[in-house]
Amino acid sequence: MVYPFFFFTMKEGALNAEYRVANRFGNTGCVNEKICKFSPEKKDEGFPSYFEMGTMVMIYSYLRGDLRKEVLDYTYSHNNYKKEVTKQMDTWLDAVRNLRNYCAHHSMVVGMTSSVVIPNNRDSADVLPDNTNLYSRLYALKKILPQEDANMLATELERLISRAKIDVYKMNILPADWKNLYDRILFL
Repeated sequence: MVYPFFFFTMKEGALNAEYRVANRFGNTGCVNEKICKFSPEKKDEGFPSYFEMGTMVMIYSYLRGDLRKEVLDYTYSHNNYKKEVTKQMDTWLDAVRNLRNYCAHHSMVVGMTSSVVIPNNRDSADVLPDNTNLYSRLYALKKILPQEDANMLATELERLISRAKIDVYKMNILPADWKNLYDRILFL
């Protein structure tokens, strides 16, 4: 069995990160260590894709506030994100992680209440009617996804709802006007 151990050392801010991955193989004591570097010049060679969602959320949550801002500035179009947005991003990532875990472990997302999602101040107040339900997870997804992916999510969800044998609106799975609300969510 392989036991991965992750060691993170931050050098010169969040964008020039070095990490080490050591795999220990059973009781043999054999260690295979790989040292990787991530820098803005080599975007395509970023953190490995085998990190789990929970691990990536934890990595972000362990960063100092100024490094979180740097990650947001690097990732999204607006610059000068304030401390408030980094707190909101924490709730959005946590909400998406919870939704992923519900889906991956075959749990019901109908009637799901989970961590609180804090709305962005740039959005109108009525865009997020409830901050702990399934729709709030969609809000969080739209906030962190690129625009093209967020639009594809809405299209796929509409298709899924149209094929459903139950009325998702009568069962309060989603708000009746979820598509209108979703379209009014501003991108980060």
